[in-house]
Amino acid sequence: MEQIPQYRKLYELLRKHIVEGIYEEGSLLPSENELCATYQMTRPTVRHALDTLVKEGLILKQQGKGSIVRKQIQNIGILSISGTASAIGVRYLKTDILQKPEIRVWPENFPF
Repeated sequence: MEQIPQYRKLYELLRKHIVEGIYEEGSLLPSENELCATYQMTRPTVRHALDTLVKEGLILKQQGKGSIVRKQIQNIGILSISGTASAIGVRYLKTDILQKPEIRVWPENFPF
Protein backbone atom coordinates (compact mmCIF):
# COMPACT_ATOMS: atom_id res chain seq x y z
CA MET A 1 0.00 0.00 0.00
CA GLU A 2 1.29 3.45 -0.93
CA GLN A 3 2.21 5.73 1.95
CA ILE A 4 1.00 9.35 1.78
CA PRO A 5 3.78 11.95 2.21
CA GLN A 6 3.62 14.04 5.39
CA TYR A 7 3.33 17.34 3.51
CA ARG A 8 0.33 15.95 1.63
CA LYS A 9 -1.43 15.02 4.87
CA LEU A 10 -0.96 18.56 6.21
CA TYR A 11 -1.96 20.07 2.86
CA GLU A 12 -5.18 18.01 2.79
CA LEU A 13 -6.04 18.94 6.37
CA LEU A 14 -5.45 22.68 5.86
CA ARG A 15 -7.31 22.60 2.52
CA LYS A 16 -10.27 20.91 4.20
CA HIS A 17 -10.31 23.54 6.96
CA ILE A 18 -10.22 26.35 4.39
CA VAL A 19 -12.96 24.86 2.20
CA GLU A 20 -15.19 24.13 5.20
CA GLY A 21 -14.76 27.70 6.46
CA ILE A 22 -12.82 26.90 9.63
CA TYR A 23 -10.25 29.35 8.26
CA GLU A 24 -12.25 32.16 6.66
CA GLU A 25 -11.18 34.49 3.87
CA GLY A 26 -8.64 37.02 5.15
CA SER A 27 -7.77 35.03 8.27
CA LEU A 28 -4.22 33.97 9.07
CA LEU A 29 -3.17 30.35 9.21
CA PRO A 30 -1.01 29.31 12.15
CA SER A 31 2.66 30.17 11.68
CA GLU A 32 5.10 27.65 10.25
CA ASN A 33 6.56 27.14 13.73
CA GLU A 34 3.10 26.53 15.22
CA LEU A 35 2.26 24.03 12.47
CA CYS A 36 5.59 22.26 13.03
CA ALA A 37 4.91 21.92 16.76
CA THR A 38 1.25 20.97 16.41
CA TYR A 39 1.70 18.30 13.74
CA GLN A 40 5.22 17.14 14.67
CA MET A 41 6.64 17.97 11.23
CA THR A 42 9.82 19.58 10.02
CA ARG A 43 9.81 23.12 8.66
CA PRO A 44 10.56 22.06 5.04
CA THR A 45 7.57 19.67 5.18
CA VAL A 46 5.29 22.44 6.44
CA ARG A 47 6.61 24.85 3.79
CA HIS A 48 5.95 22.27 1.07
CA ALA A 49 2.33 21.94 2.22
CA LEU A 50 1.89 25.73 2.34
CA ASP A 51 3.52 26.17 -1.08
CA THR A 52 1.05 23.66 -2.50
CA LEU A 53 -1.82 25.71 -1.05
CA VAL A 54 -0.30 28.85 -2.62
CA LYS A 55 -0.09 27.15 -6.03
CA GLU A 56 -3.72 26.10 -5.72
CA GLY A 57 -4.66 29.70 -4.92
CA LEU A 58 -6.08 28.97 -1.48
CA ILE A 59 -3.61 31.10 0.47
CA LEU A 60 -1.31 34.04 -0.08
CA LYS A 61 2.03 34.19 1.75
CA GLN A 62 3.27 37.60 2.88
CA GLN A 63 6.69 37.95 4.45
CA GLY A 64 6.42 39.21 7.99
CA LYS A 65 2.68 38.61 8.13
CA GLY A 66 2.12 34.93 7.40
CA SER A 67 -0.22 32.82 5.30
CA ILE A 68 -3.53 34.54 4.51
CA VAL A 69 -6.59 32.63 3.33
CA ARG A 70 -7.78 33.83 -0.08
CA LYS A 71 -11.28 34.03 -1.47
CA GLN A 72 -12.45 30.77 -3.01
CA ILE A 73 -12.91 30.70 -6.77
CA GLN A 74 -16.16 28.92 -7.47
CA ASN A 75 -16.95 26.61 -10.39
CA ILE A 76 -14.29 27.46 -12.96
CA GLY A 77 -14.31 24.94 -15.76
CA ILE A 78 -11.11 23.58 -17.21
CA LEU A 79 -12.26 24.65 -20.68
CA SER A 80 -12.47 28.33 -19.71
CA ILE A 81 -9.39 30.53 -19.97
CA SER A 82 -9.30 31.17 -16.22
CA GLY A 83 -9.87 27.47 -15.51
CA THR A 84 -7.05 26.47 -17.80
CA ALA A 85 -4.79 29.13 -16.29
CA SER A 86 -5.49 27.95 -12.76
CA ALA A 87 -5.05 24.29 -13.74
CA ILE A 88 -1.71 24.56 -15.55
CA GLY A 89 -0.40 27.80 -14.10
CA VAL A 90 -0.41 31.25 -15.68
CA ARG A 91 3.35 31.27 -16.17
CA TYR A 92 3.08 28.36 -18.61
CA LEU A 93 0.54 30.07 -20.86
CA LYS A 94 1.71 31.80 -24.03
CA THR A 95 -0.31 33.73 -26.57
CA ASP A 96 0.62 33.53 -30.26
CA ILE A 97 -1.20 35.48 -32.98
CA LEU A 98 -1.87 32.98 -35.75
CA GLN A 99 -3.72 35.26 -38.10
CA LYS A 100 -3.61 39.02 -38.55
CA PRO A 101 -6.81 40.61 -37.21
CA GLU A 102 -9.12 42.15 -39.80
CA ILE A 103 -12.14 44.39 -39.55
CA ARG A 104 -15.36 42.95 -40.91
CA VAL A 105 -18.71 44.62 -41.34
CA TRP A 106 -21.57 42.75 -39.65
CA PRO A 107 -24.66 42.08 -41.74
CA GLU A 108 -27.60 44.25 -40.71
CA ASN A 109 -29.75 41.22 -39.90
CA PHE A 110 -27.10 39.72 -37.61
CA PRO A 111 -28.85 38.19 -34.55
CA PHE A 112 -27.36 39.69 -31.40
